[in-house]
Amino acid sequence: MNKPLMNKPLMNNPIMSNPIMNTSMNTPIHRPVNTLRVAGFLDHSVVNGEGLRSVIFLSGCFHNCPGCHNEALQDFNYGETLPIPKLMHRIQKNAPITSGVTLSGGEPFEQVEGLSILLKQLKACNLSVWVYTGYVYEELAADPLRASLLSNIDVLVDGRYIEALRDETLKFRGSSNQRILKLEAGKIAALLHDSTHPLKKSI
Repeated sequence: MNKPLMNKPLMNNPIMSNPIMNTSMNTPIHRPVNTLRVAGFLDHSVVNGEGLRSVIFLSGCFHNCPGCHNEALQDFNYGETLPIPKLMHRIQKNAPITSGVTLSGGEPFEQVEGLSILLKQLKACNLSVWVYTGYVYEELAADPLRASLLSNIDVLVDGRYIEALRDETLKFRGSSNQRILKLEAGKIAALLHDSTHPLKKSI
């Protein structure tokens, strides 16, 4: 995926101690229950969804999109395995001034078990949730396990990054095939962009 971008070095990220690069990038590591493999955390970002948002970048991706800005995050072993309560603590510290939380990667939907736990806790705190994915909505909806997560997502930015369709004028997207979808109860309620307006103000 090309968007969103991480705009500060991972090594300076205070939530991570020793990021790991493993050469077997397509072999996900074993993770304890109630944890996620995290590649990076931004406390405040305005380029990863509408408003001022906290952003979590999850490790691991099979899409391998040419031109991906976060290519290192395709490695399932990159980063650090973190307890979800630790992530929630940092999110809640930011909550008084942020609009919500964005999950990106990597590919968030490759960590279904941990992602499901985190999404439920975010919604229990009444936080707005954006998720970036290289899958399209229809692929997720056809997979019972991944589909079960959609009801706890407010906005889904879907589709693989296609370098030939790159458009730097697009807001919150890297290529024009990607969609910004408002979800309600896991179903598409609105398309938040069109060919002439990068983002419709309807969130």
